[in-house]
Amino acid sequence: MKKMYYIIPVVVIILALVVSVMRQINVYKNAESVYYKPDIEPKLMAIYDRELSDWPIDYTSQYVDTDYGQVHVIECGNPDREDVVLFHAASVGAISWKNNVEALANDYHIFCIDTLGEGNRSRLKDINDHPQTEQEVADLYHDVFQKLGIEKPRIAGASYGGFIAMNYARFYPDNISKLTMIGPMGISTKVGKTVAIMTSYTFFPYELFAGPITNWALGDNENLNELEDYFSLILKGVLGRTKQPVTLKSEELEEVTVESLLILGTEDALVGDPDDAIEYASAIPNLETLTLESGHLINVEKYTEVNEALLTFFKGE
Repeated sequence: MKKMYYIIPVVVIILALVVSVMRQINVYKNAESVYYKPDIEPKLMAIYDRELSDWPIDYTSQYVDTDYGQVHVIECGNPDREDVVLFHAASVGAISWKNNVEALANDYHIFCIDTLGEGNRSRLKDINDHPQTEQEVADLYHDVFQKLGIEKPRIAGASYGGFIAMNYARFYPDNISKLTMIGPMGISTKVGKTVAIMTSYTFFPYELFAGPITNWALGDNENLNELEDYFSLILKGVLGRTKQPVTLKSEELEEVTVESLLILGTEDALVGDPDDAIEYASAIPNLETLTLESGHLINVEKYTEVNEALLTFFKGE
């Protein structure tokens, strides 16, 4: 009889987990957009609009039509100078570059791209039709570049944006001038663990877990401002419809032949130990590295140092 006291609660818990997973699968299956909870989008856009209203320099906001949908781009800086493209970290939007653009504005024509398939101003035409491979991701943004008249840009990507940027450099080596990877997905063997944790939450999207996962992923630096709230809302009601990041193989990293800068954080829970990441990324032939005392969103937490590093690297000083 004593064993039954233990077995019954375990069975109840397992059944509850199964029901939760099945319920979420059904919700995702019937979703008509990445926003499977209707109240999430207006809350996200309210934060996006507040951050954009505080943009430090003049900008224009535009949409680029692609085979997969509309890609939103914030354009700013000096249109008479060379192009810089910024790909943001997952689940924080192009507004996460707010503290970086002013430092680059005099010397570069800047394009901050909202990743298609996430919760931001970009819009998929069909929730079930999005880039499935690294090549297709690179092709999508190459199409965007061509339609915007962007020629051989300097590219910087943070986290998942670094994964996008690396793959662009792999497949379009003649169409990129310099590459900066800021805490990128793709060079760490912890990528699988990170994806697994985030995916697990989508099946159990409860308030109880949102805070701890947000703190684990982003930390609690004061410079994060509203991005923590933005990220938390993404967790609670947005389906990711992008190519999942993977750890690139050494031979794939060797294809990143452009002059590259890797910026890592000492407290980055997603990428892990910076020394291990540097060792793995050493397969990139022409690589400089910089490590800062920071969590995962290095361009947000340590924007002054990142801005200085970008300018120095982009100018070749």
